[in-house]
Amino acid sequence: MFTFKEITMIKERYVNFEVAMLLRDKGFNEPCRGVYEEKVLRINTLCDWLNSDFSEYVAAPTQAMACDWVEETFNITIEVYVGMIGYRIEILNGLKDADIAASRITNDLNDDALCGDNSDGSWSSKELAYNDALKYVLTNLI
Repeated sequence: MFTFKEITMIKERYVNFEVAMLLRDKGFNEPCRGVYEEKVLRINTLCDWLNSDFSEYVAAPTQAMACDWVEETFNITIEVYVGMIGYRIEILNGLKDADIAASRITNDLNDDALCGDNSDGSWSSKELAYNDALKYVLTNLI
């Protein structure tokens, strides 16, 4: 006998409002399904939003889309991985040429630059880690 199970889709992780504003200020203007309207995230599956379309709205990309844009535009890669005590961040700056090694910005940061939500250098969720890493890069490196 064949039974159907409910399929759970992977949850899209959108940048928070603060990161969306920083992205807009740095020139992000890619089509997005998400938009912030008065700091409330709205998802529209019927059309894409651009920052240049409406001044009262702020385009809200997924975290993956934002990280890809930062990497393609500024050659800065954000990596989030699971460590022993939670999610960890590594920020790399380098050229796309495979012969040139990327420099690790994270190692040059002081201990307080990217402390986690638990103040021990780790984050309790991947979403928090990506938002904090994007905020740091957009505020301090670009």
